[in-house]
Amino acid sequence: STLIGLYYLFRFLPITVMIFFFSLYFYVPKYFFVDELYLSHHLYNQNAESINFVSVLNSMFLIGIFLGIGKLNHQIKKFDLYGKFSDKTVFWLLFIFCSIIPFVGQTGTSIFESSYGSAEKSTLFEYFIIFYLLLLLFADRKSNIQDLSLWIIFLIYITRSLLFGGRVEVVIISLLTLYIRYDFMRNRSIQFFILAWFGILLMQLIAIIRMSPWLAQEIFSGNFISAEGIIWTIQTQYGDVYQASLRIIGLLSEGFITTNERITSLFSVIFGFFPSSWLPEVYNLANYLRNVASTGGGGLVSAYSYVWLGGFGPPIFGIIIGMVIRFGLRNINFYLGLYCLLVLTFFPRWFAYY
Repeated sequence: STLIGLYYLFRFLPITVMIFFFSLYFYVPKYFFVDELYLSHHLYNQNAESINFVSVLNSMFLIGIFLGIGKLNHQIKKFDLYGKFSDKTVFWLLFIFCSIIPFVGQTGTSIFESSYGSAEKSTLFEYFIIFYLLLLLFADRKSNIQDLSLWIIFLIYITRSLLFGGRVEVVIISLLTLYIRYDFMRNRSIQFFILAWFGILLMQLIAIIRMSPWLAQEIFSGNFISAEGIIWTIQTQYGDVYQASLRIIGLLSEGFITTNERITSLFSVIFGFFPSSWLPEVYNLANYLRNVASTGGGGLVSAYSYVWLGGFGPPIFGIIIGMVIRFGLRNINFYLGLYCLLVLTFFPRWFAYY
């Protein structure tokens, strides 16, 4: 993962940021094998064989991505999306709509009421970033008022998200802003890489403090480990996500997930643009069968694609995603380029927080 990230470092930094984000999860098995720690408080299927198996699935997925992207041309075409369909009326209608979503689309307990913070997010809140993207497309580059309005709606959304314990949405909307408004899709400066990497690490630091506020002092001293009785675990979101992958693999191997459920889940994901409440329960494998095995949520795409398509799943999904990036960067048409942009900004969601 690190070598592939370095390969793209001076070719296309958005891919480098994405690959290095992946590497954070590939490092997780070290805690189990070297430090002899559990990856999560949810202990189901945490054993050497399963952890090695998920590591292999991750490697297969990463190889698929690398093969799909292939060799990039240094001359990446400009993604001229900011203000592409400039329309004053449409912009202000979208702005009013976007101003309402952060307040009505999310309810729950803020971090001021409980250290962890919890939220019930409607489908509308999840799709806010798409409406924000439309705002950028219909904005007027020359309008200072619209520029200020975009910053206001951006700050409202990330503030609301952080107050209720969200982090992934903040990373996604920040990357989207950098790529579209400031043309960082083609920027090869090391400053951008450092900025993006710092943002990802900051979100993880917030996650650790949010999970166990009493660990704040320990975090800065380098100790991320907690004791609960005689069970020692790491206190990171990465561990919970990795365990969620182990969990779904365990449920599959023990026969809790049938072939029909695997097929239903796959097609539900393909047509997953419908509200989740309309889709079958097996659509969301991250929450499926919690009564059988508990989980902290999330899960790696390599594990879920294995559930859908067996051993062919991780490389096939990796190749498809890589090819979308490759052809999107060639700017063959507007819609493919836009889809490529979404893949390169939503990677925290589709890779680890499905």
